Amino acid sequence: MAHRKELNVKPSATLLLLAAVLASPAAAQLDWTQATGAAAWSPRSMFAAAVYGGRLWVMAGRPDTNDVWWSTDGGAWTAATAGAQWSSRTGAAAIDFAGSLFLAGGKPRAGQVTDVWRTSAGDSWTLVTAQAGWSGRPHHGLLSYDGKLWVIGGGEPGGLFNDVWRSTDGVYWTRTTASAPWSARCGHGTVVFNDRMWVFGGVDASGQRLRDVWYSSDGVDWTRTTVAAPWAARAFAAAVVFYNKIWILGGRGDTCFNDVWSTTNGAGWTLADTGADWSPRSHFRALSQGGRLWVLGGMATDSTPFNDVWSSRGMGIGEQPGPVTPAAELRCAPTQFRARTSVDFTVPGSGTVVVAVRDAGGRLVRTLVRERRLAGGYATAWDGRDEAGRPAPAGSYFCELRAAGAFAVRPLVLVR
Repeated sequence: MAHRKELNVKPSATLLLLAAVLASPAAAQLDWTQATGAAAWSPRSMFAAAVYGGRLWVMAGRPDTNDVWWSTDGGAWTAATAGAQWSSRTGAAAIDFAGSLFLAGGKPRAGQVTDVWRTSAGDSWTLVTAQAGWSGRPHHGLLSYDGKLWVIGGGEPGGLFNDVWRSTDGVYWTRTTASAPWSARCGHGTVVFNDRMWVFGGVDASGQRLRDVWYSSDGVDWTRTTVAAPWAARAFAAAVVFYNKIWILGGRGDTCFNDVWSTTNGAGWTLADTGADWSPRSHFRALSQGGRLWVLGGMATDSTPFNDVWSSRGMGIGEQPGPVTPAAELRCAPTQFRARTSVDFTVPGSGTVVVAVRDAGGRLVRTLVRERRLAGGYATAWDGRDEAGRPAPAGSYFCELRAAGAFAVRPLVLVR
């Protein structure tokens, strides 16, 4: 009598990725451009980064440092300060909130911190609070949502959290939930998308890397969109919202990855790049600025740190709107403004024309034009308000034109 032997083989990350490529509809390759192979800031991982005032910002990180840098183009970098008032640290988080650049938490050489700092120019920092309500931690999520700052999960093996905290000013904090339904974790992705906060991936207390996806509109009630996204389980990936999609890039499984995935609903994911031009990495940052998707720094599987900077328009094969006709033009003046900027555009052919303003995360702020037009030149303007007529907050935006198979985008900075 013959016996069949059952083999229990755990698929490798490479096999999972290959399976996803074969199953994914038209896996798209992104067009990446290297802004610099060696930025002025030292090679680093576990650093904080943000978009603020129309600039890319990089600060702190490993090796332990407390310097602060900014750039408008990803290539040329300026040191705002070689030594900020806050201590050198890794695993901190930064974000644009209430007209200031905030830094929260992290891990200095000894212990973990729960302090919060803010700045208007990067050179001088003000201590908002030395002891926030949440426990000291690195590798947490820091979001700006519903007019509040949010700290979500984080920590280190042996001390991980799945709590959620909120604050209207960074000084006084309220614990929204002590234990969210998703497992305690660090190195997870957190973004704000479609008026919800999202949590995905990371590593749990057992060292297991994750690929579940959750969202919440209040930080209390969480909905899981999938137990297992099609991307290989990973931690310390980069997460960002760009062109009205959630993106997850790279990260660490058994080794580091350089694949790129996107989603519009958290359940169905599209493989946008099987292997980006930038090398596999983890503990890095991705940002959305000036109509481009940026990748900065990080470290390789062997922990070698990077200080390269890459960007992409984010249009993959099968997603590109078609060849941009030379006659398709978009002009905004002034590009930095307080009350009004003029938007002039030329469309190459008849059809539906859409001119819209999006924030740095790719979320729609205002539709300026959506109607059929004949070929020719037109003019409109943006008054710095959203669809509801409310003043949009100061910060980085971009104006985009889609018409007759053409696409154009121009960066804007709204000053208040």
